[in-house]
Amino acid sequence: MALQARLALAATILCVPSLSSARQAPESVRWVTTFERARGVGPGAYVILGDQPEIVTLFVVVVLNGAALLNVDDAADAIDVSVQRNGRPLSVTTGVTFPERPLAGVLEVDEGVEMRLSLRRENRAAFTEGHYSVNIDVRRFYSALERADGSPVTTNRSRETKHIEIKLPASASEWADYHGTEGMAALSAGDNDLAVRHLKRATDYRPEDWSVQASLGLAYMRQRRYADAIGPLQKAFPSSLNAPDERGRSSVAGRLATALVALHRDDEAVSVLRTAGVPPEAIPERIEKLRAALVPP
Repeated sequence: MALQARLALAATILCVPSLSSARQAPESVRWVTTFERARGVGPGAYVILGDQPEIVTLFVVVVLNGAALLNVDDAADAIDVSVQRNGRPLSVTTGVTFPERPLAGVLEVDEGVEMRLSLRRENRAAFTEGHYSVNIDVRRFYSALERADGSPVTTNRSRETKHIEIKLPASASEWADYHGTEGMAALSAGDNDLAVRHLKRATDYRPEDWSVQASLGLAYMRQRRYADAIGPLQKAFPSSLNAPDERGRSSVAGRLATALVALHRDDEAVSVLRTAGVPPEAIPERIEKLRAALVPP
């Protein structure tokens, strides 16, 4: 999920009037935690399908009420995370990365930053089936932060526990979810070979899902396997025309047209662009731009 969407989520979930005492100082920082590859099944509860080499916590911090925060990137290592499996502590290591690092470690007012906390077991074993409690403590993190105007960093909460159930897929629908999720994660990480393997399996279970077909086509495109990309992109194209957002419609059309141009099937590429609503007078220039951007197979 994009950072802007996460900030909207934070605003939706967290901007609720405090029921605490009116004497309490207004909070200057809020945060929201979610998990990659997880389905939310209730407040603070998630399900992840399939064994995982890591559990990834997405931690979004939003600044409120005035001055900016300083030392955000330096303080990130002070977020304390511990994990239990079926009630027993696990030894884990935490790696912190910023998908979009704040400029010079400064987080401005009413903006947010996402941190990606990667949890791995110290013995390098996978997180297998079971119930996991992920305990997040940000007291040291907050104490390491400074506000530009010298006022204290305050929050209405400084600790939370999230619960994750890791289970093996048990139905065709869950296998489709598993392979789709793992395929998209691999695609995002740039592992196109793994993405193709998972996304092909996902389309076997759910061939009518145009978004998975489109993702498989993209994975093939990144491998420069343009002939292989055409099949899933053609399956995705009709449904993509009804996508609610312009980006979803144009991306499938653009990829399909690009694959066709790569294979010297320009007439078909023109038809795709026309069907997608590209003005006829703009199509020749669009075709030439697609051709110029191609990487030979």
